[in-house]
Amino acid sequence: MEQIFTKYADMPGTIRAYTAACADGSYTIVLNSRLCFELQQKAYLHEMAHINNGDYEIQTDVGILESQRHKN
Repeated sequence: MEQIFTKYADMPGTIRAYTAACADGSYTIVLNSRLCFELQQKAYLHEMAHINNGDYEIQTDVGILESQRHKN
Protein backbone atom coordinates (compact mmCIF):
# COMPACT_ATOMS: atom_id res chain seq x y z
CA MET A 1 0.00 0.00 0.00
CA GLU A 2 1.30 3.44 -0.93
CA GLN A 3 1.87 6.19 1.61
CA ILE A 4 -0.61 9.04 1.52
CA PHE A 5 0.04 12.31 3.30
CA THR A 6 -2.49 15.08 3.86
CA LYS A 7 -1.74 18.78 4.15
CA TYR A 8 -3.86 21.92 4.32
CA ALA A 9 -3.30 25.16 2.41
CA ASP A 10 -5.19 28.40 1.88
CA MET A 11 -6.44 28.29 -1.71
CA PRO A 12 -9.12 30.05 -3.75
CA GLY A 13 -12.62 28.75 -3.13
CA THR A 14 -12.73 27.28 -6.61
CA ILE A 15 -10.03 24.75 -5.66
CA ARG A 16 -11.15 22.17 -3.13
CA ALA A 17 -8.06 19.96 -3.23
CA TYR A 18 -5.32 18.53 -5.38
CA THR A 19 -2.98 15.56 -5.20
CA ALA A 20 0.72 15.41 -5.95
CA ALA A 21 2.14 12.05 -7.00
CA CYS A 22 5.70 11.87 -5.69
CA ALA A 23 8.68 10.08 -7.26
CA ASP A 24 8.96 7.70 -4.28
CA GLY A 25 5.46 6.34 -4.94
CA SER A 26 3.76 8.31 -2.18
CA TYR A 27 0.96 10.84 -2.64
CA THR A 28 0.26 14.14 -0.95
CA ILE A 29 -3.33 15.34 -0.83
CA VAL A 30 -3.59 19.09 -0.27
CA LEU A 31 -6.96 20.23 1.06
CA ASN A 32 -8.26 23.79 0.99
CA SER A 33 -8.11 24.96 4.62
CA ARG A 34 -10.80 27.58 3.91
CA LEU A 35 -13.49 24.94 3.34
CA CYS A 36 -15.77 23.55 6.00
CA PHE A 37 -15.05 20.04 7.29
CA GLU A 38 -17.79 18.43 5.17
CA LEU A 39 -16.41 19.87 1.92
CA GLN A 40 -12.87 18.92 2.92
CA GLN A 41 -14.03 15.37 3.58
CA LYS A 42 -15.79 15.20 0.21
CA ALA A 43 -12.70 16.59 -1.54
CA TYR A 44 -10.47 14.08 0.27
CA LEU A 45 -12.63 11.16 -0.84
CA HIS A 46 -12.58 12.51 -4.41
CA GLU A 47 -8.77 12.66 -4.38
CA MET A 48 -8.59 9.16 -2.86
CA ALA A 49 -10.75 7.88 -5.73
CA HIS A 50 -8.15 9.24 -8.18
CA ILE A 51 -5.40 7.39 -6.29
CA ASN A 52 -7.37 4.15 -5.91
CA ASN A 53 -8.35 4.16 -9.58
CA GLY A 54 -4.74 4.59 -10.72
CA ASP A 55 -5.48 7.90 -12.42
CA TYR A 56 -1.89 9.09 -11.95
CA GLU A 57 -0.67 6.22 -14.11
CA ILE A 58 -3.06 6.98 -16.99
CA GLN A 59 -1.90 9.19 -19.84
CA THR A 60 -5.08 11.10 -20.67
CA ASP A 61 -6.50 14.59 -20.53
CA VAL A 62 -7.24 15.72 -16.96
CA GLY A 63 -10.58 17.17 -18.11
CA ILE A 64 -11.70 13.75 -19.30
CA LEU A 65 -10.65 12.12 -16.02
CA GLU A 66 -12.47 14.73 -13.95
CA SER A 67 -15.57 14.35 -16.08
CA GLN A 68 -15.55 10.60 -15.51
CA ARG A 69 -14.99 10.94 -11.76
CA HIS A 70 -17.83 13.45 -11.32
CA LYS A 71 -20.27 11.03 -12.93
CA ASN A 72 -19.71 8.63 -10.01
